[in-house]
Amino acid sequence: AGADIAILLCDSRMPGVSGPEVLAAAAKERPDAVAVLLTAYPDIDALVAAVNRGNLFRYLSKPVERDLLIATLNEAASLYERRVQYRRAMDHVKQPPTSDPAAMEGGVGGWFRSIFGGKT
Repeated sequence: AGADIAILLCDSRMPGVSGPEVLAAAAKERPDAVAVLLTAYPDIDALVAAVNRGNLFRYLSKPVERDLLIATLNEAASLYERRVQYRRAMDHVKQPPTSDPAAMEGGVGGWFRSIFGGKT
């Protein structure tokens, strides 16, 4: 699996590969990562491809103003954290119900307590 990657910052044109191709491949490996595409050559086809294939968060034109880049990266990091929290919550909810009779004594409430550690 490797290290967590929160933000994928990628140029739209690189030697031998396009940014949308890189982002699409990366999205398969790191679905929670937030993709930001940079370009010096605004291209509607590249933008559409990036949005449709790479789970694109922002499309920025170069040169990028420093404050805009910082704000974008902060927003991307925040979105990444929300995605991870959501995935963890969903993974937790998907756990099979407990077969512990003591937990099931309280019906649905007991089941929730067994999953969420007493927090209902």
